[in-house]
Amino acid sequence: MTSKSISLLPALALLAACGGGPSQEEKQTAQADNPAQTITTPKDESVHLPAPYESKSVTKRVDIIDWPAGQTPTAPAGFAVTEFAGGLKSPRWAYVAPNGDVFVAEATTLPKGAKKEIAAALRLDKSRSLQPTSANCITLFRDTNGDGKPDVRSEFLTGLNQPFGMLVMGDYFYVGNTNGLMRFPYKAGETKITAAGQKILDLPEGGYNNHWTRNLLASKDGKKIFVTVGSGSN
Repeated sequence: MTSKSISLLPALALLAACGGGPSQEEKQTAQADNPAQTITTPKDESVHLPAPYESKSVTKRVDIIDWPAGQTPTAPAGFAVTEFAGGLKSPRWAYVAPNGDVFVAEATTLPKGAKKEIAAALRLDKSRSLQPTSANCITLFRDTNGDGKPDVRSEFLTGLNQPFGMLVMGDYFYVGNTNGLMRFPYKAGETKITAAGQKILDLPEGGYNNHWTRNLLASKDGKKIFVTVGSGSN
């Protein structure tokens, strides 16, 4: 038995070698028989490409349809969906303050220059988020009895520049305008700010396809504010 076992070892080794991949010599031969395919353009010829926008751009945009009267989104068993507030002009972001007040930033994308023509061609001028004017305000809602409906509605801040992010930190109310971080004196519970704000940080604005929203987030220790800034060119 011992002699038979030993005699099988060379055969097993040979089979293993045969079952491996191609040798280096075989690889080189295969590469020589099948050279890489390249396409060259003669020096006296030029590559003709279609002019930009030669073909018509095709878009298909959906129509926004409001919820029919008396209907709401379907919720899981044991839950219900009710309207908290309405009548807002392009509400962009909602923020709940530590005292429970709900703030809603209202702003729209404003087409500028050549973007107006492009917007019209693509039917973007019919979009609710792209309008010739922007509300540029923040509306406050307060639910005093916890029934899910605000008892107080107030125009909290006006005259802003495409506001988005909001933050209460200490005795200040911060707003992320598209062109800068604004700070306003604030006391919890007040329903309107009339004091002039202070721009504490400039932010880049513009660009032919500017992503203008600026969200705000406080660090855990409450000493720093993180600001989001999107691309201005894609």
